[in-house]
Amino acid sequence: TVIQSQIANIRSQNNLAFQIIHRLCLFSGGTSRKTIDLLAHCGLSPGYDALHISHTIMADGQIRRAQLVARGPHMIGWDNIQVSTSTHVEQRALAPPKVQSGTTTIIYPLRNTTLE
Repeated sequence: TVIQSQIANIRSQNNLAFQIIHRLCLFSGGTSRKTIDLLAHCGLSPGYDALHISHTIMADGQIRRAQLVARGPHMIGWDNIQVSTSTHVEQRALAPPKVQSGTTTIIYPLRNTTLE
């Protein structure tokens, strides 16, 4: 069928567009390592170790980007966030709290300004 041929093309080493987006969604959603490895065996996502490495590379890249912005004229903004980790009424043992709160920092360059 058409869907099977599309999945076969997605599994190509030269086309990781679906797998990369899919694995980052799995990782950010808190999917278990077993589930990610199961999907890797199906060819829908790289394994957990590859996922962890790519997540680290992406995070390091964002830190380098922020460092470059911080060298020039910039502003910092803070925003309060609340992340819901579950839609279920009951939590399982040793799970994180249902809602996690915190503050996120955003650094952004100022346009049409100088360091003076």
